[in-house]
Amino acid sequence: METRIAFIICYDDKRYLEECIYYINKLHIPKGYEVNIISVGDAVSLEEGYNAAMLESDAKYKIYLDQHTFIINTFFLFELIKLFQNNPKVGMMGICGSNKESGELTAGRMLIWDDWENIQEVNFQRTDSTEEVYSLNGMLMATQYDMEWGEDPEITQCNKMNENGFQVVVPYQKSSWCLYDCGVEEACENEMEYRFHLCRVEMHHDMNSAQFVENLLIDKKLKYEEHMKQAEKMAFAKTIVGYFWEDYLLSGKKRIKSLSAGGTCEVSKEQQDVMHVVISFNHKYVVYAGVMLQSVYENNALCDICVHALQCDLTAEDKQAFEEQARSFGNQIRFYDFDVSWLPEGLLLTNEWSIEAYFRLCVTDLLPQEVERIIYLDVDTIVNKPIYDFYFMDMQGYDIVACRDFSRVLNEKFTDRRKELFASFSEEEDFVYFNSGVMLMNIAQLRGRISARDYLKITDELKEMIVAADQDIFNYVNWKETGLVDEWKYDLFNACLKGLSPEEVNQHVSIIHYAGPKPWIPTNIQMHANRIWWEFAVRTELAKEFVHQALMSDGQ
Repeated sequence: METRIAFIICYDDKRYLEECIYYINKLHIPKGYEVNIISVGDAVSLEEGYNAAMLESDAKYKIYLDQHTFIINTFFLFELIKLFQNNPKVGMMGICGSNKESGELTAGRMLIWDDWENIQEVNFQRTDSTEEVYSLNGMLMATQYDMEWGEDPEITQCNKMNENGFQVVVPYQKSSWCLYDCGVEEACENEMEYRFHLCRVEMHHDMNSAQFVENLLIDKKLKYEEHMKQAEKMAFAKTIVGYFWEDYLLSGKKRIKSLSAGGTCEVSKEQQDVMHVVISFNHKYVVYAGVMLQSVYENNALCDICVHALQCDLTAEDKQAFEEQARSFGNQIRFYDFDVSWLPEGLLLTNEWSIEAYFRLCVTDLLPQEVERIIYLDVDTIVNKPIYDFYFMDMQGYDIVACRDFSRVLNEKFTDRRKELFASFSEEEDFVYFNSGVMLMNIAQLRGRISARDYLKITDELKEMIVAADQDIFNYVNWKETGLVDEWKYDLFNACLKGLSPEEVNQHVSIIHYAGPKPWIPTNIQMHANRIWWEFAVRTELAKEFVHQALMSDGQ
């Protein structure tokens, strides 16, 4: 069937089979497609197992998978279908391959988890395009045409494809699509189980796996120091994973409201899900807002996006430029002219918090009634990966889902005027101060609880104690009805990116928040965390002149 996908796995270790399937179950499935998993555990040879499974399935696309290969790119199936549908001459693809008869790898990339050592990245890519190869590595081989498998399938199947006029290719991977686990010699079952849970936290920050490890610590089957040492030893992104474990295991009661993101965007040409994005900014931030939206549009092309822009001073030319940008991606943007006379006098305004920060307190009143869910994004953020899992997640009854503010991660006690503001509930076990720069909001539900007038009245009453503008107000009013998701993935401050390679960031971080020093300062272009911002800026028409001037002034 044209819309059926089959994973075929020959295995001799049920635990590895289960782990391989765990990652398959994490994949987003294109709307209209059906996925089947065929596991073969009693084949005399690999080719016998592959042939039996191939004849059993009528799937158009078949993915032959080594039991040790874990697919960590959750949009792998979209990449596979796009590659095959756009290239009918491509008969077979893999994640790694060779242009040499010896089989020495010369194309592709992957993560390798060796015998209790670090997760290492191996990258053979020489270009940013699909590469035709002589043979594929057997870790993962996918076909869109069936041919009988022969002995030494990694080479013979590729030869058959070529003999029948089909190409064998390895696609370009922005970050590694798969992790290959080389296994642990003579590991007992408990060690293997622990190892797999470490890997799940490394790749997905899987909260169930984190709980499994915590239970081992509570039951004294594992020592905290030994666990932290092991977690850091195997981590691909040591900074993120190290902080995750330290924070998770020590935060205790503060995890009461932690949620797991897991929404899936269902896509078809006839009917697409819609992501409503709210931004609030002024004319001075036009370029930066354009770059942020460029990152949203590029990384979330599988659904329609409607941007709601709250502002009071954009010019007609500004609006036209944003409309053209949205149209170029098949999306739309709406502008809301905010009346600043609504706001109380004497509000806190700083270099970090302009008057526009308070506009979002009125989002429930400003947006049309048919808009029920929105994601608010500060314009100093970059959406580094698809965020369908976050936007379409089950909010479990909360009005808001956000991330803990990183200033609170490092310092749980307020030392400024907020000490008094939050004194009445700062010691409550489920109080967590969250960052308002990234918020998923159920505004249909919020409309029934509080209005813009209510927010602004509270703002007027508390303005002498406010330090962080609307963020303090949202926390003061909404903290009880706010769930939390992983700040290391969905609201990672740029200061935390130090020491991380681009590959680590691409693998782990969905939303980067430049809450500190801004990336658009020309002298900072060479800093790694800032270069991620500039990669989107150079593709943003709104930023064309700005990029030119910045590069010229930086001597590049």
